[in-house]
Amino acid sequence: MYLKRIIASGFKSFADKVSIDLTDGITGIVGPNGSGKSNVVDAIRWVLGEQSVKSLRGDNNMTDVIFSGSKSRNSQNVATVTLVFDNSDKYLKIDYDEVAIKRRVYKDGTNEYFINEEKCRLKDITDLFLDTGIAKESFNIISQGKVSEIIVSKPENRRTIFEEAAQVLKYKKRKEEALRKLERTNDNLDRVNDIIKELEVQVEPLRNDRDKALIYQEKSKELENIEGALIVNDITNLNEKYKQHKEKIKELETEVLSLNTGNNENSTKIEELKLEIIKLDESINEMNQSLIVKIKEVEQINSEKNIILERKKYKVDNTKLHNNLIELKEQELKLTNDLNLVRKEIENKLEENNEVAKTQKQTDEKLNELKNNKNRLDQALSKALKEMQILDNKIASLEYSIENSSSLPNAVKQILENPKLTGIIDTIGNLIEVEEKYATSITVALGAATSYIVTENEAAATEAIYYLKENKLGRATFFPINVIKSKYIDEYTISSIKIMEGYIGIASNLIKYNPQYKNIIENQLGNIIVVDTIENANSIGKAIKNTYRIITLDGELLHVGGSLTGGTLNKNRNIILEKYELEETLKAKQKLTNEIKEIENRMNDNDYNYKIVEDKIYLIN
Repeated sequence: MYLKRIIASGFKSFADKVSIDLTDGITGIVGPNGSGKSNVVDAIRWVLGEQSVKSLRGDNNMTDVIFSGSKSRNSQNVATVTLVFDNSDKYLKIDYDEVAIKRRVYKDGTNEYFINEEKCRLKDITDLFLDTGIAKESFNIISQGKVSEIIVSKPENRRTIFEEAAQVLKYKKRKEEALRKLERTNDNLDRVNDIIKELEVQVEPLRNDRDKALIYQEKSKELENIEGALIVNDITNLNEKYKQHKEKIKELETEVLSLNTGNNENSTKIEELKLEIIKLDESINEMNQSLIVKIKEVEQINSEKNIILERKKYKVDNTKLHNNLIELKEQELKLTNDLNLVRKEIENKLEENNEVAKTQKQTDEKLNELKNNKNRLDQALSKALKEMQILDNKIASLEYSIENSSSLPNAVKQILENPKLTGIIDTIGNLIEVEEKYATSITVALGAATSYIVTENEAAATEAIYYLKENKLGRATFFPINVIKSKYIDEYTISSIKIMEGYIGIASNLIKYNPQYKNIIENQLGNIIVVDTIENANSIGKAIKNTYRIITLDGELLHVGGSLTGGTLNKNRNIILEKYELEETLKAKQKLTNEIKEIENRMNDNDYNYKIVEDKIYLIN
């Protein structure tokens, strides 16, 4: 296997696409200063996975390797380098005679890797060249100043260089990793033995439980048989009821169909009744006119009657006059009866019209009330849905931030996201669970320690520190489990303050965590006292002569020696507060979901009542 070709485009000084064929007989690349010889070496290291911008002679970020332009040339938006290897001897474990490794970076900092034009991960390229002696830091590539650095380095560092050149270092690292795994395996065996001893104690009670379980299974089978018979009986009864209900449903469907048909007829009937009301109003007017005429006739008859009575006083013996008097009395009686009938009919019509008008007014008011209620419910639902959208966006943002550790410093993120670093567990903030009421106090008590990285041992921490240093990614603090010791408050102090007003507990006892991290958590929180208020903190502090830190639920801190820290708390983003905020937001979403369901139920009831009132109007008319 050998490097056959280098193809670069937009990388550093290679503005145009350049292809360098490394055929037999080529032993080096020469040229004057500034011609780009070093850029060839940088291109090879870059494709093989170099992540340090400084090592590639850049300033800020990886986009510095993209051609930045000149007076006569525009800048490029992407840099691409491809290394073509001859693999006819199948030195690389891949079924191709020619292997092309390509890396591409865009202006936004996005990196892409390819093997034979198929997209892949950097890890895939690293695995491909594993055990070949080819890597971004291998001694196949020696840049300027590297030789003098090797000569003047310390003996132990020079030994590491020789071991790496002789391909011995990788076996030492594998040995160290194997020893770490063996140590973890021994720990697991100890735990298994402890579990076995514990289970041996539980065997006899479990045997008794087994006997009871067998009896329970026997009784359960008998119960199943009995329940089966009952279920068959219930099914038979339900089938009968189902048939009856099915027939009833058919009858109701027929009735609904007839009612729907009747609705159209009712609409026509309403119009007819309105016309009839108009005719009745006209009839009432005519009857009123007739009543006036009849009243006048009665008055005239009464006048004639009075005249006749006057005449009778003078004993006028006139047969014709007597007959007229009798006839007038008959007419008076008839007119009186007609008048009473007309009055009665008018009163009935007026009472009927008043009742219809009153009912119509009530139904109109009810309809308007239901319409207004529907508008209010629509507005409330729209507002609730908007709030739900806001909560969904907030939840998505918090979940993304927690999942991607957005609140962590860059150096910590780089360590956690690097799969090549072994023995890295997580940050302290991610290893604990805090209740809502203690979130502020625990956050303040931990402070920057929320982002401290917990490792399996000091070797893993050292390796991670070298990685940060070599790539100039910043600083981070590491807590190896096998080194860190617990901190605690003496029993005498605890017994003396636990009865005092405001005492809540020790910070490490107020959170949940895996017991294997007990020494880490107690190192940070085992000697911190949590109280309710600053006044009680001062009282307890005086009682113990300010020998331990005391923190309140609101985050005020009484330091060892008596100094105080407090005031408005700047809630910087951290994993604990983000988890608490996510939990609160999820609760708010559930509450809002219930409110939306309640609004929808009220809207359904409102629509149902509106339909009933509409049907009532049709029946009235």
